[in-house]
Amino acid sequence: MGIFDNAVDKRITKFILEFTGQYVSPIFHTPCDSSISPDWNGWCALDEKSIWLVNKWGARGALFEGLVPTENWGQYPHDTRGFPLYRFGFQFQDSNQGFTVYPKTATGGAELNQRLNRIFSSI
Repeated sequence: MGIFDNAVDKRITKFILEFTGQYVSPIFHTPCDSSISPDWNGWCALDEKSIWLVNKWGARGALFEGLVPTENWGQYPHDTRGFPLYRFGFQFQDSNQGFTVYPKTATGGAELNQRLNRIFSSI
């Protein structure tokens, strides 16, 4: 992890603490957009038990064990043009509500895909 990554981790930790009162130490983060707001521009961060969507306007988190991946999951078909290359849909258990995360980089999307597949295969 480089200096820039450490600065982003600190910012993510600060925003989560400021908006939720919880101290979270991210193990992974990537820049993302999300369906929770039309102009969402922030980070998707993972800790050991949850996924967080964080930007300077707010922080929202959900425990992995309370989420179900939807069919809107993984890499778009190779012939898809444009942004984003990856998307990850989640639905809250026992609810019709959910959200989708769109990593902004192919590298971030690929790593998030690997991490989330490992997490959800072990739940």
